[in-house]
Amino acid sequence: SSDLYKRGRKMKGKFNLTKKLKFIIGIVVIFIIAIILTPKIYFNYVGFKLEKELFKSSSIIDINDLEFRGLSLMDSDLYENEIFFAGENHGSVKSMEMNMYLLKYFVEKGNIKYILYEGGYCTGELLNNYLETGDENILSFIQDAFSGTSVYTMEHYNLLKHIYNYNLTLSEDKKLKFVGVDIEHQPNVAIRYIRSLIPDKEINDEEVREFIDILKSIPKQNYNNILVDAIEIMNKNQEAIRVYFGEKFFNISLAIRNLSISNSQQVREKYIISNFIEQYEYLPKGKWFGQFGGFHTQQEGAYDVDGYKPFASYLDNEYENTKGKVISIQYDYLNGKVYNPGGGDPYPASNIISPNFYQDDEKTRLVKLNYEGSMFNKKDMWLNDVPQTDYFQYIIMFNNSEAANKYYR
Repeated sequence: SSDLYKRGRKMKGKFNLTKKLKFIIGIVVIFIIAIILTPKIYFNYVGFKLEKELFKSSSIIDINDLEFRGLSLMDSDLYENEIFFAGENHGSVKSMEMNMYLLKYFVEKGNIKYILYEGGYCTGELLNNYLETGDENILSFIQDAFSGTSVYTMEHYNLLKHIYNYNLTLSEDKKLKFVGVDIEHQPNVAIRYIRSLIPDKEINDEEVREFIDILKSIPKQNYNNILVDAIEIMNKNQEAIRVYFGEKFFNISLAIRNLSISNSQQVREKYIISNFIEQYEYLPKGKWFGQFGGFHTQQEGAYDVDGYKPFASYLDNEYENTKGKVISIQYDYLNGKVYNPGGGDPYPASNIISPNFYQDDEKTRLVKLNYEGSMFNKKDMWLNDVPQTDYFQYIIMFNNSEAANKYYR
């Protein structure tokens, strides 16, 4: 009996040890599973919360609806704001169609007067000549000059024609004006515009004559030195040259100064900002709409290679005349493509919103982020403690936008 008792004690001890070991192993397994699953649980929680918040204030956009019901979520921002940006991937069909639709909306609902154009000042002015005359030779010349760029597409060419035709329907007090704010990427366009400004009248002043001779002889390459000479003459004889050019003095002055610095991409954002400010302070007061590459329309975030804030960021945060009066709309693309100026396969368009949030109906959606009580006034798209509305206030979501087609006559 004593042996049986001892054997029973040993078996019970082994049983208790096995039970404890299983318990410990169970705890370890649960801990490991928790480690594995916690990120997934958190990710699913973030995704669920984001999707719920993202579509609290949203609508479907039909670009054929001329009552603009799908854009009515923006109506509340029309009155107090002055500048409206859309940030695109260049060379996407649906984003160019949206450009025209937004322009009509902002003109008819928000009294937009000026089209901010991501092109050189001189290109913008030649486009204004096209709006005034309907001369398609001007339009073809400009489009030909874009060869090798992301806007060398039929869709961009047709967009400009649509703007011309739309402008014909507007009353005189609502006629649109292009405002090119970029450096002169196409020097031959700038040179043509500069020469078009030269008055056809007698020159009595030798300094003015020298200035005009320089303008008539600007080469298409290596033009910087000759323009430096022209600017020096203009600065020394400003009054005489101002009288000779009359109301076009502002135009010739900005045109030659902008061309003179346009061989450098390193300070592009700086000149976009300064070109805008110079024209903003010269032109009659009005509201503005422009569709640019997405970087330029960010109100916070990355700086360009030379350390300058994005265009929209500077206007909304730094420039006193427009501070707090800028609205930015970010375009987002699911399975989108953009034109490849190199001639190869189209590039993929950028996508920041989870593909899971795009609806199967493939309709274009407007998402308002800056509504009252919006989570995005405090957090970003990934629930970090950075307000997404500091960067942009709206998103337009495109499904399956095709790449634009290469331009041909």
